[in-house]
Amino acid sequence: MHRLLAASRQGRETIEVVFFHGSEQDLFLRAVQENVQHGLPLSQVERQAAARRLIQTHPHLSDRALAHSAGIAAKTVAAIRRNLGENIGTAPVRVGSDGRTRPLDAGEGRLRAAELLLRQPHISLRDIAKAAGISPATVLDVRQRIERGDAPVPEKAATARRPAVRRNREKRAAEAATPRPGPGAPYGPEVALNVLRRDPSLRNTEHGRAILRLLHLNAAASARLPDLVGAMPPHCVTAVVRLALGYAEMWTGIARRLDSLA
Repeated sequence: MHRLLAASRQGRETIEVVFFHGSEQDLFLRAVQENVQHGLPLSQVERQAAARRLIQTHPHLSDRALAHSAGIAAKTVAAIRRNLGENIGTAPVRVGSDGRTRPLDAGEGRLRAAELLLRQPHISLRDIAKAAGISPATVLDVRQRIERGDAPVPEKAATARRPAVRRNREKRAAEAATPRPGPGAPYGPEVALNVLRRDPSLRNTEHGRAILRLLHLNAAASARLPDLVGAMPPHCVTAVVRLALGYAEMWTGIARRLDSLA
């Protein structure tokens, strides 16, 4: 705008331009990037104000990517994002300054990869990584973990964001509340799954590992079911009810058959 006005005052009839196709939000992002690199330098307050607006219009961009665009530190962007809280949108993935997409919650990507590995065991690691939004190396780690009978999501990764003191306190409380069945005592689902994970007869056979993978996926999905049920579109309810009842009958049949063999 300023260059156009200057050219007009000079009596020029043409001006060199770069055409930009995009939304008003993307145009503001480009303008901030250009002003940071040349022209009248933006003050620190102006850069933080620009970052605040960019976080609201581009919540999918990583802190580092937004920091590079606004010319401030990534920690400053992270602090602004935290202060905005629920006033900004959320996205399951973040796009970094290198253009690569990374999941905001690595555990979600690992669970998606585990599900794909179970359904399509012969699909390439790269295809699974692309579908799950994680790296091929992470997919390889997920495959190796479920082949060993371990959970797809490492326990440390699930609790890494919690403070160490709180984490230790919760661990002690969980250990105290976890039932420790004696001989002949019934196993709860979580206890039974932990016992099966350590059983060599399952971990060291192909069929045993397949059973563990199936049980892991059911255990991981059960924790998400309340949220998924609440978000179920009304037109899908009937189909999901039929599937749920069918799966329930299948598992009941399996339980009865195994019980008769015990």
